[in-house]
Amino acid sequence: MPGPISAIVGQPPLTADDTLIVHGWQVLLGMGQKDPSAGLTVAAKPPPPGQPHTSDTTNIAVGCAISLVLMTLFTGTRLIIRGTNKTLVWGMDDWTILVATLCAMIVPVIYCYKMVNAGGGKHVYDLTYWELANHQAMAPITFGLFYVAISLIKISIVCFYMRLTAFASRAWMWTHRIFIAALTIGGIIQLVISLTYCDPYNGDIREVGRQNTKPKCLPLFNIGVGYSVWHIFSDCLLFVGKAIFGAVIIQPIPSQHTRYNPEARAWL
Repeated sequence: MPGPISAIVGQPPLTADDTLIVHGWQVLLGMGQKDPSAGLTVAAKPPPPGQPHTSDTTNIAVGCAISLVLMTLFTGTRLIIRGTNKTLVWGMDDWTILVATLCAMIVPVIYCYKMVNAGGGKHVYDLTYWELANHQAMAPITFGLFYVAISLIKISIVCFYMRLTAFASRAWMWTHRIFIAALTIGGIIQLVISLTYCDPYNGDIREVGRQNTKPKCLPLFNIGVGYSVWHIFSDCLLFVGKAIFGAVIIQPIPSQHTRYNPEARAWL
């Protein structure tokens, strides 16, 4: 969908909105003293005349479509089985995975919006200033939702473990509850940081230009590393919990066979 009249990034602005966007980016990049009428200077240069302008828009669109279909298929199948089988009971793991799937589905939907209105998949030298501003506005939202969805998926897994350990000790159940609380707090912290890591908010590049003040931002690279470390650590805890559950809790439980079979009981 074509947007309003706007110059290509790197060229002089065509409208007052272009000028405001250019100035906002100059302020954000520490070049607020430069004249925005010359346009935004970018390091990437377009290919020579006659050479094709490549784009990943189609690949991203296909990836988004596949991810949406798979999320709908697997989650829908799970919920249908849970709803139609009278021997199965709905639990917190089902509700949590439903919310997690909805959050995860919003991310490719936003990417589809970015491809239509923010030049998603294009090189920066093929974008207009209007598209560049829209892309900047969407980035923190997708960043936060992605990590919230991951946290909810892990909470669903822990809730499923709690179903299986209903017969276990109270200490084991409290371990699960503490882990759920940690994942919940971590998800909330990640969402808040993703949306507020700059003061003022740098998603509205026009407002940055109006205020003519460079936002004070937390180090984004360090934030990303912190997120990765936390999720790798929590993944390890999930794996260790599953291993302990399978080796220590499930195996020693005697079945009807072992109650009346001394050899099997001795093996356990």
